[in-house]
Amino acid sequence: RRREAELSILHEQDVLKLNEEREREVASMMHRFNETKIDMEEQISSLQSQLIELEELYAARDSRPEDLDMIAQLQWAVNERDESIQRLTEEKRVFELELINREDSYNRIFKVNPQVGVLDPLKIGRA
Repeated sequence: RRREAELSILHEQDVLKLNEEREREVASMMHRFNETKIDMEEQISSLQSQLIELEELYAARDSRPEDLDMIAQLQWAVNERDESIQRLTEEKRVFELELINREDSYNRIFKVNPQVGVLDPLKIGRA
């Protein structure tokens, strides 16, 4: 019985020692985990600030020379077309006025009074 009591006490001591060791390991692991977590959070914060800075640099970058050349060429082409359209519109207006003038002169010279829309093509075929 005595031996059994001694073994029981030894067993309890071993169990206590193992529990203490496990608690120390858990505490050590938690401490390492918290340190790693803090390091990772600092790294994330640093990377986010770098990302914001790089995005700002990207947004404020200078235009490429080939893009500027292309823009200038396209603006020139648009201006040329606008001028052409304006010139053609003016020519059309001149021709319309000339046509009206010629028609009025013709009518005055030959004393013609045109009657527009008097003839009915359906009545001509039946007569």
